[in-house]
Amino acid sequence: MRHAALLALALALPAPAMAEPQVFEMRLGGRAIGTLTYDASDAGAGWTTNLDNTPLGVADGVFAASSAPVTTTTGTDALRYRGVTETSRRNRMVEYVHTGGQVLSVAVTPDEDATNMSVADRVPLGILDPVEALGRFLDSNGCPAPLRIYDGRRVVDVTPQGSSVEDGRLVCDLDYTVVAGPGHLSPLGIQSLDVTLSYEQPAAGPAILREMDVRTGLLGLRVVR
Repeated sequence: MRHAALLALALALPAPAMAEPQVFEMRLGGRAIGTLTYDASDAGAGWTTNLDNTPLGVADGVFAASSAPVTTTTGTDALRYRGVTETSRRNRMVEYVHTGGQVLSVAVTPDEDATNMSVADRVPLGILDPVEALGRFLDSNGCPAPLRIYDGRRVVDVTPQGSSVEDGRLVCDLDYTVVAGPGHLSPLGIQSLDVTLSYEQPAAGPAILREMDVRTGLLGLRVVR
């Protein structure tokens, strides 16, 4: 059950933002369970997580997320976030429009997948969508600053917990905590995860995010470029 929970969560893991399309391998223990591909252009940014080799196929499926510019009916420049999950057990679409850290509208399909936080007026100010948030990880000079993420169903705070240099790489420890709305993977309700980002630091040019490790309990998922 715990393996299924972590694998299902992998469908919603964000990818490190890169200037060119990049493919990352996702690993559970020593097993390659799928790929994560990120792309960005002037039209927006997004990623696709494709899990096709999870144990017994319990979490096989596709999650696609995008964040793209849009103009509202009132003429406001905004971003539209869309997250689509397609598995043998669940099909879901979450979409919301936001500007300046404020959510303007939210839609979740099917209706029963909406939560108490799938209402624009209930979402706190200062949020980033998941695609934006990972862009912040890449642009940070050093470990990322604290940030707040909204995925259409919950609000998450990501808080730095410390840093170190290991084998020439900058290692950043982060706490990922759901602060409003349900935990991940009902009925498990996972509220907190430990996240570690590993950056290569070349002599010239920006740091490169090479690996993201996500841990809950004794289980660990690795996303490796």
